[in-house]
Amino acid sequence: MPSQSALSVDEKSKILTATAARIYFAHPRPNKWSYGGLQGALIFLRDNSKDAFMRLVDLMETRSVIWEHELCEAFEYHQDRAFFHSFAGDKCMVGFVFADEKDAKTFYKKVTNRKADNEKESFKGGRINKSMISGPIAGSFCACCTHGL
Repeated sequence: MPSQSALSVDEKSKILTATAARIYFAHPRPNKWSYGGLQGALIFLRDNSKDAFMRLVDLMETRSVIWEHELCEAFEYHQDRAFFHSFAGDKCMVGFVFADEKDAKTFYKKVTNRKADNEKESFKGGRINKSMISGPIAGSFCACCTHGL
């Protein structure tokens, strides 16, 4: 019996976007892309602890996760072409070739706006506490007009 599909992510994770893609690596030569032999559904998701991940799920055979990368705070994601994105992986540069340019654009926006989206979610319907407010900076306030009674 096949294992549960990786597309049905557990209730602690939220899929932000998904599309068809292939993975390329700049390895063993750092100045040349090589097809990694991996293709499937590229998923960008956030788990319950608000960590972001990219996962590639094999849709042809195993229907399981065949590649995963966790996005750190300083993660930089580049759109080299409309259909090709890249980033620095743990051991080499990693690239994605997307089957659809519109999906590639959506994927890029979701990945590059992940911090803003995470902040929106944290404020949704919640109360503001003092830790969310920065302190005053000397010289940052200036009265532009006054109203009298």
